Amino acid sequence: MAFLKELAQQTNIAIVCTIHQPSTAVFNGFDRVMLLSTGRVAYLGTSKDVLPYFDKIGHKMPANTNPAEFMLDLVNREFTDPKQVDYILDKYEKAYTGLPCGNYEDDLKETGGVGKNEHLGNSLFTETMALFRRHGLLVFRDPTLYVARAFMFLNACVFFGIIYIKSRERDQDQIFSRMWLLVWHIGVPTSLGVVAVYSYNEEFSAIKREIKNGMLRPFSYLFSNALIQIPLMLFLGMCAISVSGYGMADWYAPHYVQTLLVYALMLWAYEAAAQVFSICFTNPLIGMLVYMNLWFGGFLFNGILIDEKDVVWPFRAFTFVNIMKWALRAIVYLEYADATFKPCTESDLLCFSNSAETALGTGAKVPGSEVLDSMGKTYRLYSNDDTVAFDAVVTLALGLGFKLWYFYLFYTKTRKVKEIKPQIGNVAAGSAR
Repeated sequence: MAFLKELAQQTNIAIVCTIHQPSTAVFNGFDRVMLLSTGRVAYLGTSKDVLPYFDKIGHKMPANTNPAEFMLDLVNREFTDPKQVDYILDKYEKAYTGLPCGNYEDDLKETGGVGKNEHLGNSLFTETMALFRRHGLLVFRDPTLYVARAFMFLNACVFFGIIYIKSRERDQDQIFSRMWLLVWHIGVPTSLGVVAVYSYNEEFSAIKREIKNGMLRPFSYLFSNALIQIPLMLFLGMCAISVSGYGMADWYAPHYVQTLLVYALMLWAYEAAAQVFSICFTNPLIGMLVYMNLWFGGFLFNGILIDEKDVVWPFRAFTFVNIMKWALRAIVYLEYADATFKPCTESDLLCFSNSAETALGTGAKVPGSEVLDSMGKTYRLYSNDDTVAFDAVVTLALGLGFKLWYFYLFYTKTRKVKEIKPQIGNVAAGSAR
C-alpha cells in the first residue's frame, strides 16, 4: 500500500482498489473510501472522516476494532438487522448533497493531487496532439496498418512495372499497355485497404473502452487519426508510384507532384471507406467482405471493363459514386496530356494520331493530347479535356462522405450503452408478490 501511495503521488494518478476486508494498516493507507451495500452507497469520502461520520449517525466504533470490519458489520444484511442497514443507507442518501463526505481540498493536499485552481482535465487540443504522437509510435510498433502495406504497395507495383516494362518506350503499340499499368497501380494497392478494415476494428475496441472510461474524448481520436492519415497517404502513394511508375516505366515526371496528390487523395477516400466498414459490423470479416465488394464495384464500373452507357440502372449509379473511376481519369490525363509519343509506323497495330501532321508516314511525334482523343474512341472515359480539378473534387467529396459517415458511427457507438433489464425470473417473482 505504501508503494501504491508513492506511485500515485509521483505520477499524479488515481489508483482504485476493490477490497472486501482490509487490515487496519491497509485501510489506513486509503485516501478515500466508498462503502457499498446491496448496490447502494453507505459512505463516500475521505478515510479519516469515515469513523466520525458513523459516530455522528449513532454508530461509534468500539476500541481495538478494525475499521473495515466495523463498517462491514454495519451494512451486511446477513449479519445485521436489515432495518439498521436501510437506516444507514437512507441516512447517507438524505445527507448527500452532491459532494463526498469530508473536505476534498484537504484530501488533495494530503495526496499531492492537483490544486483547485488547476485544470483537472486535458483540452481537446492537448488530447489530439497526445493521440497524434501515440498513433505515430504505433505506425512503427504495429506495422500491419501502414508499414506492411507500404511494403506490399512497393512489391506489387514493381512486379507490374516488370511485366509492363516495354511500355516505357512510348511506342504506339504500348500506349494501351501504359494505360493498363496505370490501372494496376490504382487497382491493386486500393484492394489492400481490406487490411485496414481489420486493424481499425481492433483499434476501435480499445479506443471505445478508453472513451467510455472517460480517458479521452471521441473527437480527440477522430481528429488525431484524420491528421496522421495525411502524411501517411502521401507516403503510401510514394511507395506505389515512385519506383515502378517513374523509375521503371518512365512516367511523365513534370506531373509527379500532381499525380501523387491525386493518388494519395484516392487512397485517403478508400481508407475512409475502410474505417466505415470496420465499425459497421462487430465481426471484422464481414466488414472486409463489404470493402472488397466496394473495391470490385470500383474496378468493374470504372469505365474500362464496360462502358458507362452500357450499364443498366440501378447499377449505373455505381459509375457516379466510384472513387477509382474519377482518380483513374485524372491520373491518366496527367500522364498523357503533356507527354509525347513516338511516331506511327507501319509495324504498329494501332496509331493514336488524329491529325494529318502526325499521321502515318510523317515521322512526327504524336502529342499526348491526340493520344487521349484517340483513346477516347475506345474508352469513353478519356479525352483531351482537362478534368483533373473536377475529378479531384469528386474524389474528395466521396472521401468526405465516407469520413463523415465514419465520424457519425464512431460517435454514436462510443456513446451507446446497453439497457440493463431485470432477469425474467425476478420479474415473475415480483409479479407473484
